[in-house]
Amino acid sequence: MENYEIIWKNALPELKNSVFSMNYNIHIKNAVPIDLIDTTLVLLATSEVQSSMLQNNLYDKILTAVKKVEPLITNVKI
Repeated sequence: MENYEIIWKNALPELKNSVFSMNYNIHIKNAVPIDLIDTTLVLLATSEVQSSMLQNNLYDKILTAVKKVEPLITNVKI
């Protein structure tokens, strides 16, 4: 398992507790970590709707959860 996959896997429980269950089940749980470039975690969304929701409505919660796991991460790219 790659480092970015471990970071995402460990951030998921925090996200599950900090967002509505519908948002978690539909948007967050289905996002796929694909890379870690310097201090940016890269996530792949499965649709434009999911991408928009993650970027526009859930970004701050995602970044906060990821930073709890790996404080050096400063950005999430979707």
